[in-house]
Amino acid sequence: MYTTLETKDDLLSALHGAEALYCAGTATHSVRVGLVCGALAEILGLSEPDVDAMRWVGILHDIGKLAVPVEVLRKNGPLTADEWEDVKKHPIVGSDLVLAFSSNLAPVALGIRAHHERWDGSGYPDGRDGFDIPVFGRIVAISDVFDALTHKRGYRPGKFSHLEAVEFVLEGANREFDPELVRVFADLDRRGALVQGEPDRSA
Repeated sequence: MYTTLETKDDLLSALHGAEALYCAGTATHSVRVGLVCGALAEILGLSEPDVDAMRWVGILHDIGKLAVPVEVLRKNGPLTADEWEDVKKHPIVGSDLVLAFSSNLAPVALGIRAHHERWDGSGYPDGRDGFDIPVFGRIVAISDVFDALTHKRGYRPGKFSHLEAVEFVLEGANREFDPELVRVFADLDRRGALVQGEPDRSA
């Protein structure tokens, strides 16, 4: 599907390093999302270059949050309407940032832009639905939500158990998520391969 990104690894690593310096919790979350994305891509039988690209989409899906005030990212308690509007810009900002470095990174940029789109068209920023959503975006959508639910976030008290988060994803098939990818996600869970780590305490 896509050519290898090996020549861009240093650049992509530098971008993730900038994210880690800006908000360590967001960067840690992104690493976990990248691991789940890579595992899903492997089960789907994507080529090695595509699996590599998919991991990078997961790792950099929130890179646009560099444009969100850090006090918003680390806020304890619900976000205001204006703060949510700032946060909701991050898929576009992140996509534009990655694409500005090289047109060869278009697959990564498109996945970043689409990671908050939803199967039923209720997502953002473009309101795309179904197979009109790039597959990389559809994969990150599941991985991102699963990890966010299973790790403490400043704006949301508590966290879901592993089982509760899996059930949430399964129930989102045909509404929030690509049903076929949800099936693959469930298979990954049955294999015990879903990444789990300590809850974030800095985001």
